[in-house]
Amino acid sequence: MKSKKDTIHDDIVLAVRQLGVSVFETHRLGRFYDTVWGIGWMTLIVEIKTGKAKLRDTQAEDAGRWFHHGKIAVVRSVDQAIALACWMKEMSSVIHMDAWSKRCPAEILKAA
Repeated sequence: MKSKKDTIHDDIVLAVRQLGVSVFETHRLGRFYDTVWGIGWMTLIVEIKTGKAKLRDTQAEDAGRWFHHGKIAVVRSVDQAIALACWMKEMSSVIHMDAWSKRCPAEILKAA
């Protein structure tokens, strides 16, 4: 399957990278999504769409299977991408093992 980038792809990738998000461009893989973003402990699969474009059937099918592992985000503008990147940055700083272990009962930590 021949893949193509959406017209806003490069602008979105540049914007979120400037915010410190790592972006792995996967649009050339065909059946897979456009990008994978990571910051801190958080990784998200991010599909870039323009206008009212929908996920391809194979993407929607894969999203259903992936749902129990994580989320697949769809962004349609640089502003949406920046908002998602800012949310990721905020959430990635929320969970630290030291803080988490202080709130987690000791018996759960022993079982882990």
